[in-house]
Amino acid sequence: PDWSGLSDEEVSSKMGALLERLKFEHPQMDMDGKGNVWILKPGHGSRGRGIKCFDSLKDMIATATARKKGAVVQKYVENCMLLEGRKFDIRAWVLVT
Repeated sequence: PDWSGLSDEEVSSKMGALLERLKFEHPQMDMDGKGNVWILKPGHGSRGRGIKCFDSLKDMIATATARKKGAVVQKYVENCMLLEGRKFDIRAWVLVT
C-alpha cells in the first residue's frame, strides 16, 4: 500500500494493526526470535554426535537432502517457555513419507 501521504500517527496506527494481525495469524511469533536457527540431527545414534546447526533454511535443506541416511530437523525455539524456571520439551513424532 502507498502510505506516502499519511501522517506519522496514521502510519504508526496502520503498522500496529498489521502487527496485531500477524500475531493473530502466527501465535508463536514471539517464540521465534531473530536468529532463524535450524538443527539437523542424524536419525540414528545418540549423545549429540553429528548434530549441525544452520541459520539458513536453504543450507539446512541442501545438507539434509544430500545425506544418505535419514535425519531429524527442528526449528530452534529461541525464546522458549519455561516451567518453574527450567526449559522443557514436549516430544511429538510425525512420519513424513
